[in-house]
Amino acid sequence: MKRSDVDAVKAECARLLERIATMERAAGWHRREADEAGEFHDKATLKPHPDDVFNAGQDVAAVKRARLDLQKALQRIAR
Repeated sequence: MKRSDVDAVKAECARLLERIATMERAAGWHRREADEAGEFHDKATLKPHPDDVFNAGQDVAAVKRARLDLQKALQRIAR
């Protein structure tokens, strides 16, 4: 297994997570709430979205492309 292949997987993972966060914010899943200490945290992952579905759009397409790129990178290290 090559270091460059492992680095590519790490980069693609980060890219996929970034695209997912963008898609969630665009869909209104970004909920910042203050805790007892007054610090704000994103609670979007703690509560289910009422629709529980992402509609089609450029952000959904970007997530799908990032997933495909990650899959390709994972295939390189699976060999």
